[in-house]
Amino acid sequence: MMWRDVFFELEDGLIDEANEGTVFCPICGCCSLKQIPKFIPSILTQAAMLERGEEWTPKQEDMGWVCNGGCTRTQRHA
Repeated sequence: MMWRDVFFELEDGLIDEANEGTVFCPICGCCSLKQIPKFIPSILTQAAMLERGEEWTPKQEDMGWVCNGGCTRTQRHA
């Protein structure tokens, strides 16, 4: 499985206006999409940042939408 198959674009999702704007998976339609970072810094990078007193916060462009049921662009959840 390719990592790019796991992430969806917000425009792909099904937005339910009646349910507080919840974004549902475009593959199954029953699971919601959630935003997660597309990458997480390595342990060494995180340790170096902590030493400098920095905190890692992902930028909006580094966030991706995933199905919390496990669907990908090519496969529906079990």
